[in-house]
Amino acid sequence: MKQKFRDCLTLFYLCLIMGATCFGGGYGMIPVMEREFVIKRKYVSERDMADIVSLAQSLPGLISVNTVIIVSYRKAKIWGVISAVLGLLIPSIVIISLVVLVYELFSENKWVNAALKGVKCAVIGVLIYAVWKLAKSTFQKWYHYIIAIFVLLVSLFVDINPIYIILTVAVIFVSACYIGDVITKRKVKKDNVNNETKIDNDVKEEQKPQNSQKEDDGYLFDGFNKNESDIKTETKQEEDEK
Repeated sequence: MKQKFRDCLTLFYLCLIMGATCFGGGYGMIPVMEREFVIKRKYVSERDMADIVSLAQSLPGLISVNTVIIVSYRKAKIWGVISAVLGLLIPSIVIISLVVLVYELFSENKWVNAALKGVKCAVIGVLIYAVWKLAKSTFQKWYHYIIAIFVLLVSLFVDINPIYIILTVAVIFVSACYIGDVITKRKVKKDNVNNETKIDNDVKEEQKPQNSQKEDDGYLFDGFNKNESDIKTETKQEEDEK
C-alpha cells in the first residue's frame, strides 16, 4: 500500500511538472515522457512506449492525456491514472485561466509577440524530434517507410479525416498479419508431413538390411543341416556295406 501511494505521488509530481513546463501540446510532451517514463524511471520499455503513443494517437482525446493514462495504469492502476491526469491538467487549467484574464492587456505588446514567435519555433523543433524518435522505434521494415510516405501525401493533398486513414492502414496490417499466419501454418504443416514421410522412409531403409541378413542366415543354416544329413546317410551306407 505504501509503495502504491508513493507511485501515485511520483506520477502526480511528474505529470504536474510536464503540464507546467511542456509547450506544443501532446506531441511536445512525448520526448519528456520518454525521458521520464522510459529512460529515468523505466516504467515501460522504449518499444512499449512507441506502441502506447501509437495507440494514444488512434484513440479520441488528447494524445498526452491518453499516453499518461496508459502508462500510469500499468504502474499504479486506477489511482495512478487519477493522480497522473490531475497532475497533468491542473497546470493547464491554471495557466489558461490566467492567460485569458491578461491576454487583452498584452496581446499587442511587441515583447510578448516576440516571445510567442520564439516559442512557436522551439515547439516545431520539439515536434520534429518527437516524430524522429517515434519513427526510429517504429520503422523496422522497408514497407513501413512506404506506408508513412503514402499517408503523408494523402494527408497533404486529399481532404480526408485522418481517422479514416489510420483505420484503413490498421485494417490492412491486420489482414496482412492474418494472411501471413495462415501461410505460415500451412507451411509448418507441410514441413511436418514431409518430415514424417522422411522418417518413415528412413525406418524402412534401416529394416531392409536386417531382413536380408536374417534370410541369408536362414539359408546358411538350412545348408548346414542339409550337409549334416548327407554325411549321416553316407556313413550309414558304408556301415551296411561292411
